[in-house]
Amino acid sequence: MVYRRRARAQAKDASRKRASSDDVPWTIELAASVICQRWKPAILWLLHHNSRRFVELSRSLRVVSDKVLTQQLRQLERDGLVKRDVSQGSYGRPYLLTEIGRRLTSFLDQLEDWGAHYAAREPTALARHGLANLPSLGFDRLEAVDRTSLTGPVDAPRAD
Repeated sequence: MVYRRRARAQAKDASRKRASSDDVPWTIELAASVICQRWKPAILWLLHHNSRRFVELSRSLRVVSDKVLTQQLRQLERDGLVKRDVSQGSYGRPYLLTEIGRRLTSFLDQLEDWGAHYAAREPTALARHGLANLPSLGFDRLEAVDRTSLTGPVDAPRAD
């Protein structure tokens, strides 16, 4: 009987304990694991402006192979951020953001602005992070950085 009371009291205390400021919320880890894999932010960014078919996404992300793009889109579909528009028939149905995916749009805009600011302040950032040789991915808001001097011609052939 005493053991049960003690166990209940300990459980109650544990549930009342608040996370300290040093604890990383599990929600941050969950969000990062869903959207922070290679090319997912770029896919989400492209889709937050309008829906796109696979071919259009593939053309915009020239450095991504079709296999990787397919894998990333399937994972985004599985996680409920992206869906295919079934009203468009069976061939070439466009991908679009779901309700939960659209909630990321302000975050994506802020992330884009932060990246442009960081690239302007840190001129070697693109090279340090392995992005200097990539063709333009449709991210055209880097006014402060001359991307052509870092990436070469914008119309570079797609790497397959």
